[in-house]
Amino acid sequence: MAVKACALTGDVKRARQILDELRERSKREFISPYHFAYAYAGPGETDAAIDCLEQAFERRSGAIHGIKGSFLFRNLREHPGL
Repeated sequence: MAVKACALTGDVKRARQILDELRERSKREFISPYHFAYAYAGPGETDAAIDCLEQAFERRSGAIHGIKGSFLFRNLREHPGL
């Protein structure tokens, strides 16, 4: 996802802009909480990412079973909520 790529390259401002666009888009169509989780994980918003992962688990939405091995969530591995 573009937001993760921007965050990884240091363009956190653009990552947050893309995240805002994603939130706006979610008002018109369904976007899985799982996708929001890795969008939040990109710029380091770990608490928001964990909240979204919990929602994804509750809704059985997304590939929640693969979070431990996914590079998308590497920066969350030390979080006590994971």
